[in-house]
Amino acid sequence: MRSSTTTSDDQRTATIAIEFEAPEIQPKRDEVLTRLQREVRLPGFRRGKVPRQLLLKRIGEPQLVREAVEAILEERLGDVIAESGLDVIGTPVIEALEPRSDGGASVSLQVELRPSVQVSDWRGIVVEVPDPRVSDEEINAIVERLLEQRAEVRDVERPVALGDQI
Repeated sequence: MRSSTTTSDDQRTATIAIEFEAPEIQPKRDEVLTRLQREVRLPGFRRGKVPRQLLLKRIGEPQLVREAVEAILEERLGDVIAESGLDVIGTPVIEALEPRSDGGASVSLQVELRPSVQVSDWRGIVVEVPDPRVSDEEINAIVERLLEQRAEVRDVERPVALGDQI
């Protein structure tokens, strides 16, 4: 597996191009074919009893290689990103996956990069801190509000007055 990296002009995205050779893909291709052979149902065959050659003819070699490469990428994605040296955020997106005639494949991944923030002249920034002192009126208003919120409602034997709940 060979990979190369190209970063966009705005430094926000990068493309990782990966080349897989046929010997790297073959074991995973066989695993995928075996898994599909167990899962696929074709008329005239019991589940899991579809002949490999018939299944391969139905699916097609390019699709089988695609699924094998996607499975390899799931396993090795962390290594590929670490090897590229990029500070990736989010999940890479497969832009292109092209099986080659020699049994290998070319893959292009689009990744988002962590933005680099550069603050210039931060020493000149003045932060205004509000006065933390609280007046007696503000304290009394908050206490009154809390008392009203936690007041108990009781039945009374008198006519309705202002502030009563009906």
